[in-house]
Amino acid sequence: MQKLLKSHGGQVENIKLVSMDMSAAFEAGFRQNFPNAEITFDKFHLSQSANKAVDSVRKDERKGHEALKNTRYTLLYGNEDLPIDKGTELDDIIESHPKIGLAYELTEVFRDLYSISDAESAASHLAFWCDKADDSNLVPFQSFAKTIRNHWNGIIAYFKFGKLNNGLHESINTKIQLAKRRARGFANIDNFIHIIYFISSKLKLDYHTIH
Repeated sequence: MQKLLKSHGGQVENIKLVSMDMSAAFEAGFRQNFPNAEITFDKFHLSQSANKAVDSVRKDERKGHEALKNTRYTLLYGNEDLPIDKGTELDDIIESHPKIGLAYELTEVFRDLYSISDAESAASHLAFWCDKADDSNLVPFQSFAKTIRNHWNGIIAYFKFGKLNNGLHESINTKIQLAKRRARGFANIDNFIHIIYFISSKLKLDYHTIH
């Protein structure tokens, strides 16, 4: 990692902060190569973990309840983003399945974390959320709360150091993977690199017209 950075003119001591997901391998590699820098765990990966938890509860409840079939995406919407035509469906699910209702509430309270501006308030909110998750008796959320506690400093660092996240890089990576799938892969790595630059650089390609 250090060699790659230096080959592009970078300096190890200039790396002060990095955003990553909660992969143990990523964290170990980073700490080995940049021991003096801070880690902040990406909010999008944390939100994804919350979504996986609520979907796990839905899957458990779905056994014997055909009405829950194809309701996954209804539960993944935040309240403020919920389409009008999904509102009644969500209300019915929550009323008929209290465990799913509690799971959805926990997910909504977790989403509120990222509307907080300062680290101290964020830490208080997160501690409250973890206690609520522990008391829920919902195993996916109890497991998520344990993960949060194990990565506490890196999660709170998001609020301490300017809310750094991986949003831009994830967007570019999505474009890259789409190009790879459309091409059914690339046999030549140079061609793959060229197409990555091409689709990610926002080049304005004006075609010349011969009159």
